[in-house]
Amino acid sequence: DVYKRQLRALRASEARYRFVADHASDVVLRVDREGHILGMSRASLGMLGVEPSEALGRLVDEALQLGDGHNQSGLVSWLNPTGANVSELSVVVSARHRSGRPLKLEAKLRYLRLTSADEVNEVIVVLRDVTEREETNARLQQERLFLDSTLASLAEGIVACDRDGRVTIVNQAAVEPVSYTHL
Repeated sequence: DVYKRQLRALRASEARYRFVADHASDVVLRVDREGHILGMSRASLGMLGVEPSEALGRLVDEALQLGDGHNQSGLVSWLNPTGANVSELSVVVSARHRSGRPLKLEAKLRYLRLTSADEVNEVIVVLRDVTEREETNARLQQERLFLDSTLASLAEGIVACDRDGRVTIVNQAAVEPVSYTHL
């Protein structure tokens, strides 16, 4: 009787966990230290166009089209951290949806040391699509470079303050010493 109740409680707990994992918007992966996918949530279908069953056992970078194929690596290079004290890491990697659409994914890696040795046995990876955020940051950086070059080219001194009176923008002409000519 006690055993049956414990078994029912365990199955209910597993069902609740599976429900959360299956309905999360982030992709959750379990990867071995060599980069083989041991488990993957169903969010991979929406985010990457990849069914979990297609990816099981395959190398994570290949199965999920991570890295740009040139100089930017995917996740495999991050799976074995240097230093025994590293337990988590967050990186942004390039990827491609199955349709070919480029993506930027934030990968949060949690290193699991399941034995007494300090070596990593498995890695839990949570992938979040940050494509829009990265594109917005790139546009903001371009606008800031344009503003900086415009301000630098002006002969007039420009100083801008926020509503609290803190200086937020100042160009070189505003800080150069003013020279006066005596007649």
